[in-house]
Amino acid sequence: GAEIARYLSQEQYQVVIFGRTASDLELVRANALNPESVFPVSGSITAPEHREQLVTTAAELGGVQLLVLNAGIESVGTSDLSPTDLREIFEVNT
Repeated sequence: GAEIARYLSQEQYQVVIFGRTASDLELVRANALNPESVFPVSGSITAPEHREQLVTTAAELGGVQLLVLNAGIESVGTSDLSPTDLREIFEVNT
């Protein structure tokens, strides 16, 4: 995801990036070739209010021209996972 954001910012796209950790997103922004065209939004993709902020940010920039979906989590040894953990994996990955 970070490399895609860096590339797209170089190609003059306005790039909205989304992730769980604001500091990680700021690092991606800072390392972009055109950092002023990268707009970080932090949150959980499973939280409706965070998805709404993502949509709002994109709309404020004129809408979506290109969408890259790069969210996903995994776990090795799913037999040891609780039902809550399995649900989170399902919600993030679908």
